[in-house]
Amino acid sequence: RVPVAGEITYLNQGISASTSSAVGVYNGLYPDRLNAMINPAGFRTPDLVLLGFGMNDGTIESFVTTTSQLIQAIKAAGSDVFLIGPHWTNSNGIRFTELEWHLIHRRLSEVAEFHDVAYLPSELFYSGESRGYLGISDYSLTRTNWINHPGPYEYRMNGVAIAQYFK
Repeated sequence: RVPVAGEITYLNQGISASTSSAVGVYNGLYPDRLNAMINPAGFRTPDLVLLGFGMNDGTIESFVTTTSQLIQAIKAAGSDVFLIGPHWTNSNGIRFTELEWHLIHRRLSEVAEFHDVAYLPSELFYSGESRGYLGISDYSLTRTNWINHPGPYEYRMNGVAIAQYFK
């Protein structure tokens, strides 16, 4: 149904192990998935899309390129974009270093500025002096697999932190 004036409807299009790419039905740029996000069945085009991916994309270049393409498609559909940087991952078995994680945030910040969209660096919640901001220990940030996938509690804590930006 179409929400009434002032009503907020949140549709979670997130699928674990997705990337921002167009290859595979679970990924962000895949035509059916992209269309479901910007033209969800039974709803009007969203006013705002919170766009964020984890660290599964593989390279900094692919992350930045496909995120830029997603922003263009979302804006072309008439939605505003709120870009969220990737969450911190435990160093256990992950191919990204902390330096690369920070570099991804810098590049995404540049993409957001280029496309004139809001950007929230998740570094504020996970990095340096801010560790523990979410009330979660470093080793509990990715409880689903203890490497790179936050669980329901971690996502809820992220949501609470992000919601503060919309008050």
